[in-house]
Amino acid sequence: MTAIENLKLFVDLAQPRLGAEVLSTSDDFFAEKEGLIKPEEPKFIEDKFTDRGKWMDGWESRRRREPGHDYCLIRICRGVIHGVNIDTTHFTGNFPESAMIEACDTATVPDESTDWEVLVPQEVLRGDSHNIFLVSSEKHWNYLRLNIYPDGGVARLRVYGEVFRKWRNVAQDEEVDLAGLENGGVAVACSDMYFGDMWNILSPKDGVNMGDGWETRRRRGEGKDWAIVKLGHPGRVDRIIVDTAHFKGNYPAKCAVRGLMAPGASIDFLTNEELEWNTLLPPTQTHADQKHAFDQEIQDIGDVSHVKLEMYPDGGISRFRVIGRVQTQSAMILTPESLTVKKFQPYGDVIEIENHPSRTINYGYAERYENLADLDLMDQGKPALSIFKTKPVSFPFSITRMERHPRASQAFIPKHDSKFFVVVAEPSDNLSLNNLRLFVTNGRQGINFKRGVWHHFLLTVGSVQEFVVIDRSNPDDNTEEIELEQPYPIISRITEFWVTLIDIWFQFF
Repeated sequence: MTAIENLKLFVDLAQPRLGAEVLSTSDDFFAEKEGLIKPEEPKFIEDKFTDRGKWMDGWESRRRREPGHDYCLIRICRGVIHGVNIDTTHFTGNFPESAMIEACDTATVPDESTDWEVLVPQEVLRGDSHNIFLVSSEKHWNYLRLNIYPDGGVARLRVYGEVFRKWRNVAQDEEVDLAGLENGGVAVACSDMYFGDMWNILSPKDGVNMGDGWETRRRRGEGKDWAIVKLGHPGRVDRIIVDTAHFKGNYPAKCAVRGLMAPGASIDFLTNEELEWNTLLPPTQTHADQKHAFDQEIQDIGDVSHVKLEMYPDGGISRFRVIGRVQTQSAMILTPESLTVKKFQPYGDVIEIENHPSRTINYGYAERYENLADLDLMDQGKPALSIFKTKPVSFPFSITRMERHPRASQAFIPKHDSKFFVVVAEPSDNLSLNNLRLFVTNGRQGINFKRGVWHHFLLTVGSVQEFVVIDRSNPDDNTEEIELEQPYPIISRITEFWVTLIDIWFQFF
């Protein structure tokens, strides 16, 4: 995936259908401020002019002849922001030299007394380009100020993040559209969206035309089309609405909905063809240009975090609603912890030289750091020195199995500076999932699992990484593996956020 494709896994908080609006601007002489957040992609019409000059699709200020800079004030859907795209498509000789974005969270429209926080520091822009900037704040925001220096034009501002919803204020018996964009629903993946984007079906308002829905190309073989939606909050489904408004000669013959409880599941996990989904709504006939409400047909499969909408064999759907009640029991989602010697002591050793004593050897040309880990081999086992090449995993990630080595310790030392995640539980005959802990290294640390400690394989990110591994030879008779009854998410929202940023960083830079 490209950096833009990665960010598009989040919701655009600056879209008008979520209530976003450009409230004011210092100047929009050449192109009106409202163009900044238009949902469609910017276009260029060669011979189109207005009485003020060349028509441009976006926001453009006049040429500044005095000190200062131009800005736009935007109200966005309240949420956590993970990245922005200051899109200067088609602006070549008239784009700003640089830009900066400030943010605030306030119940009233910002004024001169408002305290703003810098979300994206002043950065150089490229013309006719997607200028992507990652955001590391975990705060919620509902207003942005886009500052451009000194003047010029921006085609679009996209603000990718997570919709904020006060779920604790939602009663357990209150019905809500768990899949709605306004409630944090996310379109994760689909089989095809040649004619219409899958995100459209989650929009809060009814579709305005056939282009405002999800539509696939004509299927010429066996199979069906599908779209996977991550619910804004896990819950129990009471009613499903499939709206084929405006689709008259191209509506699906049947539709079905499946469900799954796997809150932290990765896209790779969810799109695996061998994954078994539970049936919420069996294949049911649909009709042209009609809002279908299913309640008696819904099967009780308990709480779900994801749903899969299926169309047989293909076609278009305008809107999709998953009406239900929020999950009654909290999912087990681990919060990441920084890896320290003290925290990791129950599970093994942290291999690092910081704050570790050393002695000078080789006539002053080397420092020796001894006994960095307690290597423990039973039954006269022979030590094995290996190099592991580990492929990066896609995050968020759910674990499906754990392992332990009862006869020996196992040490992992990264060959290069690289962060990785470690999931562990203390030695026991019966693995307790409530005792799982998630650690993240600082990029320079290795680890040594104590004999018998339950652990998951290393979770690396970004690219293939190499580790020097010291453990016991003949590993087949020293490995016990347990498969979990269901996948368990191990990545909290904070970790998911950081890992997504790491993924984007590696791909963009």
